Amino acid sequence: NKGDIHIEVVRTPHMSNFTDFNIFETQEDVSLRYVDYGESFGNPDIVIIPGTKSTIEDLIFLRENGLEEQIKELHKKGKLIIGICGGYQMLGTVLKDPFHVENDLEEVEGIGLLDCETVFELKKTTTQVKAILEDNLHGYVENLNKKEVTGYEIHMGMTQRRKNSEKFINVTEKLGEKVSYEVGSINKECNVFGTYLHGIFDDIDFTRTILKNIRKMKNLDPIESKVESFDEFK
Repeated sequence: NKGDIHIEVVRTPHMSNFTDFNIFETQEDVSLRYVDYGESFGNPDIVIIPGTKSTIEDLIFLRENGLEEQIKELHKKGKLIIGICGGYQMLGTVLKDPFHVENDLEEVEGIGLLDCETVFELKKTTTQVKAILEDNLHGYVENLNKKEVTGYEIHMGMTQRRKNSEKFINVTEKLGEKVSYEVGSINKECNVFGTYLHGIFDDIDFTRTILKNIRKMKNLDPIESKVESFDEFK
C-alpha cells in the first residue's frame, strides 16, 4: 500500500513549519518525499510548496533551480498542487513588497497557477482560528463542502483573489470571536489551492477525504485511516 499515493514537498532554503506534513507519515498508503536542493520531482500525485521565512527568496530559488517549471508541468498533467502560507503566496500571479519587508525587490512575478496577488505588510498575523470550506468544491476536494477545520495563521501579507480563482476557506472564528475573512483560494478546476492555514492536514478527515478522492481517480480500493486524529498519533 505504501506509495499508492505519492506526495512531494519542496524543501526550500527558508522552509518553516515542518510539522505541517507529519500527518502524512501516519497514513499507510502515502509515501512522502522532500525534494532537496539539486533534486527533481518524481511523479507525485500531490506537490506541496510549504511555508517559508522568506517567500520571495524561496520563489527565486524554485525559479533558478528549474523546480517552478517542473511544478507547472505537473500541473498540466493534472496533479494536485498545494501551497501553504508562503507557498500559497508563490502560487499567485504577483507578489508585491512596497515596504521592503522581505527584500529590495518591490514586485516579483508569481508561479501564476492561482489568480491572486499578495502584498507584504509590516504587521505580522499570528492567530489560532476556526474556518469553514466553501461549497463549490469538486475533483480533488470533492466531499469537503462546508467542512469545518481549525489551524493557525502566521504570515506577513494579505492575498487578494482575482476573477479566475474561487473562494476556498473562510475564517469564522478568531480567538473566540466571530469573524469572516478568506484564508485561501482554489482554481476553477480544483487542482490548485493555497491557504494560510497551518495545521490543516492534521484534520484527519480533511486529509483522508483528499486521499480518498485520489484513490478513486487511480482506481484503487478505498481504505480507512488507522489514526483517528493527529493528536492521538502524537
